[in-house]
Amino acid sequence: MLAYDMISKMLDQASIKYEAQTFSSGVIMLDVWHRDRFYVLQFEEKLLGWSEVTAENPGFDTIPDEKFYDANAFANSIALLLAIGAETQPSKQ
Repeated sequence: MLAYDMISKMLDQASIKYEAQTFSSGVIMLDVWHRDRFYVLQFEEKLLGWSEVTAENPGFDTIPDEKFYDANAFANSIALLLAIGAETQPSKQ
């Protein structure tokens, strides 16, 4: 999965802690801990998304706070969210 590979590489390069869970449906949920915050990234066949888990937003659902349908746009959003560099190609929308 292109988006997952891009994001996991970016997180590895920035030494950001994460844990992935793959479901039988093919969906991957990636838990990310960074700067005292907790995010859940969602990778589906056609939908990518992220949510910040807080007391007000427990995040334990299937609807992300932010949705994307383009891997590069998603990677750029995650890079901005986590304030790290992203090596992606411009989106072809």
